[in-house]
Amino acid sequence: MSIGESLMHESSMRLGHIQRSPGTPGRLLKHLLHWGAWLNYLISVVALTAGITAGWRFAEIGFDLMMKNVSGEEVHEQIIKKIPAWIFVYKGVKTW
Repeated sequence: MSIGESLMHESSMRLGHIQRSPGTPGRLLKHLLHWGAWLNYLISVVALTAGITAGWRFAEIGFDLMMKNVSGEEVHEQIIKKIPAWIFVYKGVKTW
C-alpha cells in the first residue's frame, strides 16, 4: 500500500469515527429539546387560555355590576357611548 492510500484509509477511518461518535448523545439531546419545546408550548397555551377565560369572566362580572348600579337614564346612555358595541351584542343588551 502506498503512502497516499494509507493516508486516505486512515483519514476515512478517523472521519467515520468522528461522524459516528457524537451522533448518539446528540440525537438524544435533540429529541429532549424537541419534546421540551412542545411541552413548553402546550403549557403556554393552557396558561394563556386560562388567563383569557378568567379575565373575560371578571369583565363580565364587572359589566353586570356596573349596569345594575346605574342610576338614571342619562348615566345609562353615557355608559353605552363609552362601551364597545360588541360587548353589548355578546351580553344581549339592546342599545337602540
